[in-house]
This record gives sequence, structure tokens and C-alpha cells, in this order.
Amino acid sequence: MSTLASPERSAPGRSRSGSEEPAPLSFGRGVRAILARDLLQEWQSREVIPTMVVFALLVLFIFSLGANPVRGGDITGRYGPAALWITVFFSASIGVHRAFAKERESDAFSGLLVAPIDRTCIYIGKLISGWIFASVMAAVVFVGFFVFYNPPVAVLWYLVPLLVFALFDYLAVGVILSAMTSSLRGGEVLLRLLLLPLMIPVFVVAIHATTPVLADGALPADPIFPLGALVGIGAIYLAAGTFLFVHVVEE
Repeated sequence: MSTLASPERSAPGRSRSGSEEPAPLSFGRGVRAILARDLLQEWQSREVIPTMVVFALLVLFIFSLGANPVRGGDITGRYGPAALWITVFFSASIGVHRAFAKERESDAFSGLLVAPIDRTCIYIGKLISGWIFASVMAAVVFVGFFVFYNPPVAVLWYLVPLLVFALFDYLAVGVILSAMTSSLRGGEVLLRLLLLPLMIPVFVVAIHATTPVLADGALPADPIFPLGALVGIGAIYLAAGTFLFVHVVEE
């Protein structure tokens, strides 16, 4: 029999120095923790959503002055799609920038990185919270669009899934770019310069799907194709963001 004693295994949840370490959270619990934290911060500060909403309504109103929507569907169909999507995307960029700017300002970002969660949880949690904030803004934009543009209402419901998927695509790219630019001087401007060109495919699909709805009150010739295209673009952006986020925050 060997005289060597087998090494004693360390107790679960303890480091070699004997200090206790928090057990890592599961992926789902980590995402929920990040999401709950962001929602609670927004509820207490009421900073992101009101800013986006006010900015969006101002942009819609300014667009309406030039479009003269009182003349009816022709003008609404010509100017309405661009006004709607430019308003949504530019207003959502405010929330995208604040996703990590607040963490940098309060020096809380390093705390997130050492939290006992997978770092991908931070990306997914920020994506979901940003999508919720942007969806609230988009709902107000939808109502404001009724007021300023007087669009045909027959198939206006078709814009709802378009907004849902387009905003998801926007946030899937926006969150990763926000993490990259939030610590840089002029990061908010740089974020928009990088984000908006990447949104050109989403913008083109959304414009073409929205034009017949606002001009004629009719669905596009193939109403499923724009939705499928937005889902496909979102899947690519989500996969890229999930892969890149870990490498971005390590730099």
C-alpha cells in the first residue's frame, strides 16, 4: 500500500486560499439578473424612455410639417415610411448609447465583468432591456404617427411585427457597438456612425414593406418575405454579437 496520502479535495464553492466564492449563476438566471437590474434602474431614474419618446415625437412633428399629410394617402405613402423608420432608429440610438454609458459613468462595468455569470448574459440581458425600452418608444411613435400622418388603418397592424423584428435587429448590433464605443471620447457620435450603415439592409426591407401599407392601405405583394428577411438578418446579427461580445469586453 502506498504511503502517500491522497490530496484532500477542496470544499465546493471555496478557493485554494479558503475564501468562499459565489457559485456561478445559470445562463437563464444571469440574463434575468441583468434584465431586472436595468429595468429597476430605469424605473428609478426614468431617464432613457422619456428622452427617447420626447425626441421621437419632435422628429415626427418636424417631418409632418414638410410632408403635409392632410392631403391623404399619396403624401403619407411617399414620406411616411422614411419618417417612421428614421424616427424609430434615431430615437432608439439614444437608448443604445445609454446601455453601457451609464455603467461606465458609475464605474459599474468592471463589477459586471467580475460577477459570477457568463459574460454573454450581459449581452443578452442588455439586448432584452434595450428592446423593451425601444418598444415602449415605438408604441408612442405609432400613436404619434396616427396623429401627424393620418395613415390608412386597414392593414396598419402589419407594422407591429415589422417594428418588433426591426428593433430586435437594431439592438442586436447596437448593444455590441455600445460596449465598444462607450468608453471612447465622442463615443455617442461614433456609435451612430457605425450603427446606421449596418442598419441599411433592415431599413431597406422595412421601407419596402411599409410603403404599400401607408400609401394604399394594402399588404405587400409577399407579406411574409419582409418578416422572414428581418428574422434572418436578426439571427445573423445576434450570432455575431454573441460571439464578439466576450472578446470586446476583454479588450
